Amino acid sequence: MRLTEFWENMAETFGRGYAESVAADQTLPQLDGQTINQALSGDWDTKHVWMAVCQAYGERVPSRIRRLAPSRTPVRYSDVRKRHGARRVRHVTGRVYRDRHG
Repeated sequence: MRLTEFWENMAETFGRGYAESVAADQTLPQLDGQTINQALSGDWDTKHVWMAVCQAYGERVPSRIRRLAPSRTPVRYSDVRKRHGARRVRHVTGRVYRDRHG
C-alpha cells in the first residue's frame, strides 16, 4: 500500500482534519503503543499500519476500503532482519526486501 493511498483511506474514514488528529494523538496497541505517525516514520510498513487502523476502528472503516487482516501478526522490518541476519529477507507479505544496510 502506498502512503498516498493510506492517507486517502484515513481521510475517507475519519475526514481529512480528524484523520490527522487521530494519526498524531491516538496510540494503538497493534503498533506497540505508537501513534500512527510514529509508526509510519519508523520501520512499520504502511499496509500493516492500515491493518492496525482497521482492527482498532473496525466499524468506522468503510467496508469497501477495509482489508482483511493478515493471518500473521504484523512484523517490523528491523525485527525480521535481526532474526534472520540476512541481506535480503522475505517479509510476512511474501515480498522480498533488501536490507537497508547492505
